Amino acid sequence: MGASRKRVFVVDDSQTVRKNLSEILVKDGYEVIEAADGTEALKRLGHERFDLILMDLEMPGLTGFELLRIIEAGNLAKDAPILVITGTHKDLDAVHEIKKLGGAGFIDKSLPPEELLFHVSQCLPK
Repeated sequence: MGASRKRVFVVDDSQTVRKNLSEILVKDGYEVIEAADGTEALKRLGHERFDLILMDLEMPGLTGFELLRIIEAGNLAKDAPILVITGTHKDLDAVHEIKKLGGAGFIDKSLPPEELLFHVSQCLPK
């Protein structure tokens, strides 16, 4: 029996971004689970395990920063690394805040697929 596929949880309020990320990840052999916002993500994190969480910072309602704080406080990621993907926060203060809140790092949404896959593979537990 082959190894199970790594489960990547994609949290982004943009359906287009979720679809694009999912297509790239599925094509590379990952199982992708999606959530449209932080509230939906919290519900799933309460009862599912993931190998990696890939999430946006700018979401309506519960922002990515707020979601990171809640995940970290409640250990909801269950040791899954959290890779933040953003198109807006590109300054060092945001990077430091993400790291302080338990994020594994952050990448830009405009990365080509091969670079996205590289960063995802680097964050996944071996």
